[in-house]
Amino acid sequence: MINSRDFRAIFLFAFCFFLLAISCFSQTNGKPTVAVVDFEIRANAGRDAGRELSDMLVNALLESEKFRVMERSNLSPVQQEQIKVLNGSVDSATGAEVGKLIGAQFLVLGSVTEFSEKKSSGVLGGLTSKINILGSTPKVVTYEAIIKFNLRVVNSTTGEIAFSRAVEKQVKNSGISDEGVYGVSLSGDFKSKAMQDAVKQAMQETVGFLTERIGAVASPVGVTPVSSASQTAAAADCSRLTSGAKAPKVMIVIPETYIVQKIPDPAAETEIIKKFVEKRFNVVDQRQIAAIRDREKVLTALRNPQVAASLGAEFGAQIIIIGEAFSERAGNQGGMISTRARVEARAIQTDNARILAADGKHGSGLDITEFISAKTSLRNAGSLLADYFIGQICQASQIPQASSVMSASPMPVQASSTVEIMVSNISYDQLKNFTVTLTAVPGVQNIVKTFTGNVARITVDYNGDAEKLADAISGKKVGLMKVNIVGLAGNKIEASITK
Repeated sequence: MINSRDFRAIFLFAFCFFLLAISCFSQTNGKPTVAVVDFEIRANAGRDAGRELSDMLVNALLESEKFRVMERSNLSPVQQEQIKVLNGSVDSATGAEVGKLIGAQFLVLGSVTEFSEKKSSGVLGGLTSKINILGSTPKVVTYEAIIKFNLRVVNSTTGEIAFSRAVEKQVKNSGISDEGVYGVSLSGDFKSKAMQDAVKQAMQETVGFLTERIGAVASPVGVTPVSSASQTAAAADCSRLTSGAKAPKVMIVIPETYIVQKIPDPAAETEIIKKFVEKRFNVVDQRQIAAIRDREKVLTALRNPQVAASLGAEFGAQIIIIGEAFSERAGNQGGMISTRARVEARAIQTDNARILAADGKHGSGLDITEFISAKTSLRNAGSLLADYFIGQICQASQIPQASSVMSASPMPVQASSTVEIMVSNISYDQLKNFTVTLTAVPGVQNIVKTFTGNVARITVDYNGDAEKLADAISGKKVGLMKVNIVGLAGNKIEASITK
């Protein structure tokens, strides 16, 4: 029968064991999570050397007890396939996407540039004279092993190469050994003690480097590392701008193209809108944007801040974020389709056409379908760009709030832009007459023209967009002929002189 003293002792022991277990569990979970990709072999080594080296590094990292390592045996078949197809030459964006899918904060990649072994024979010193009597000379075989690889560590959150290092080891030794390194043996003919020592020293240096660099920046489990743009957005105090009904109205227009195909519901634009709404900005309804997103005026506004400001003012916005987004197929990764995207945009204040911020961001996507992969890459790039703009806008001064601007109708902005006019079927004399016609159009300045083979190229500065200028010159008389507009795109007008 257990008395009260024994019960207290057992209880105390159990409680201490529980605290120890909790402590160990917390320490394990507080470690940064890494995944090691098969090393890319650019040197003369066995075909399995890349997998063997990565397995050695996995075991070395586990032995250090500094990391949580994603072992492939614990991953689903799809995850194993995703990481298996990567190698040391993979681009950081695709690597980051795979890192996110398998739950790793950091992806470790290596490219082996030299993996060589030389052997030489020499006379064994000290015993030569004795064995010469027997008519033989003792010799010993010495091996010189060299391993060189470039190491890269990709941050799965930002898609950036966080750290890189060149590792190089050169070891001379004699003898053959099949003990392996960190429980893994090298296949092929590399069985020398020198090669094993060189590889082991390279792995030890790599573990030390990763411990020092990753340990200094890794976030605790449950806290996702963020990019500098996300940190700026999170730290930005937007309350001055977004308190109550005074929040500035933001218009976001970012047409998207996948190669040459328009994407009907732009993912980057949607992601940027979502983040601005989360920060309590008023945002122009995306359904209104859909009606004008692909119009010529938007194409003109992409290149002219004053036209963009005028466009934003039409919708009652104090800030317009306007730009373009492109995505394209990057390749296949283990049965999944990898895509890359870039979103470029400018934030413009509509009352004075002041550019508040401008930047471009890359993103990557990975999915079994090409279209969803493209949408993912666009959304990821849009998220980074939204963080940047929010940080810049919230830190800016002199941005009018809705209450101060909406009290009066916005003044129309006279947008000055450079328009190019290509005129075919025109003679030199007709060109002189056409120049007179252009000069008479209000808002046209600085006419510059060239003439070759009955084709004239004319550039003008015009207080308006190309569409308005095309309307102004269409049908105008040039001697006995008239101007016929045959094409219009962006800031370019195509015309012909006809009867």
